[in-house]
Amino acid sequence: MPAVPSLTTPLTDGVVTLRTWEISDAPAMREIFLDDEMYRWTDAIPDEPLEEFERAIRRGWARGERGDRACFALIGPEGEVVGAIDLMFAEFERTEIGYAIARQARGNGYATRAVRILTDWAFSATSAERIELPIPVGNVRSRAVAERADYAFEGVMRSYLVLRDGGERQDVTMYARVRADGPLA
Repeated sequence: MPAVPSLTTPLTDGVVTLRTWEISDAPAMREIFLDDEMYRWTDAIPDEPLEEFERAIRRGWARGERGDRACFALIGPEGEVVGAIDLMFAEFERTEIGYAIARQARGNGYATRAVRILTDWAFSATSAERIELPIPVGNVRSRAVAERADYAFEGVMRSYLVLRDGGERQDVTMYARVRADGPLA
């Protein structure tokens, strides 16, 4: 499994920035994930107390120190937290990106920009050979992000994931980029 290097400076394209979460970001993280749309497509749990989001930030730091996941706050052009994006490592130099955008920030291209930034960083800073975006079949907005970020649609992975304990297995549309695809334009 490739290790995630520590991020010493934020990643940016001049519009959005990816940086390590800070405990003071917990209210913004909570706001992002307590949205009905996020509950539908992620493993977020409604009405989680603020302390759980503080613990989530600390868990993200610990996973980063272990080198198996990089968790970033997505900062908008005005300096506000507008989303979350993670890079998760698996076996065989394969990674996965997951992202969530705050309701008020949707439709501005922030997720596409963040996916592109993180993709470029992952291929330049790690030994990852493949980056996947497994997206639940009905999540049309996330599929549009994958396509705008120049990820290739590979097909439907049946019964691929379960979002929460006791939940039903879901099919996902699989999008991916491989190192051999070259840099994003």
